[in-house]
Amino acid sequence: MTKKPKTDAWALRYQNALRRYLFHEQTPHLQPTLKLGHQAAALGMETLALAQIHEHALRVILPPDSTAKIRKRARAQAKNFFDETNSSIEKTHVAALKKEGCVTQLTQTLLSRTAESQASLQRLKHGISQRKKAEAALVKSGTDHTKILQISNRLRALVREQTHALLDTQEKERKRISQGLQDTVAQTLLGINIELLALKASNRVGTDHFVKNIDSIKQSITLEPKNPPSARKD
Repeated sequence: MTKKPKTDAWALRYQNALRRYLFHEQTPHLQPTLKLGHQAAALGMETLALAQIHEHALRVILPPDSTAKIRKRARAQAKNFFDETNSSIEKTHVAALKKEGCVTQLTQTLLSRTAESQASLQRLKHGISQRKKAEAALVKSGTDHTKILQISNRLRALVREQTHALLDTQEKERKRISQGLQDTVAQTLLGINIELLALKASNRVGTDHFVKNIDSIKQSITLEPKNPPSARKD
């Protein structure tokens, strides 16, 4: 029998209740077993411990000089008392097992939900990381595009300036050549006029001399084209 004080006190109550049930009640009833069973369950008592307490109580209750018939009848009645008391323990155990099963099921559900939450969190973190990378790439792409556009604008402006400078140089050279041609033509025409005046004044000049003068004038008005200087390359 257990040595715990509370269990010993309960065993004594069980023994007295069993004695009253067997010998002191005209109409035995099992009402005390309900309370005793709840108390035993509260103490955490198992069926085996209750059986040991029950056997000890019978040995104390039954007189040593009892006949076999009396012992057999007493044991049969005591079995009903034991079964009713133990039923409360069994019901408590069943309820505890059900409760434990529910707790286990809830624990499994909680673990499953926790795993799902962790997986969702990982997917969310991965999605945030991918979005940040995409945003960074987009910002970098926009920055590169801006830089390329700025370089293109600078190159376009430089080409435009160089083109204007080249055209300006060519225009100046054209004007210089035109002015030179105009001066040459003017001088030639002046020479022709002078020669014509001289020829006109001199009526006694021979034909040969007149032809030589004409040839000389033709040669003087023959202009050889000049090659304009090539544009300087920057």
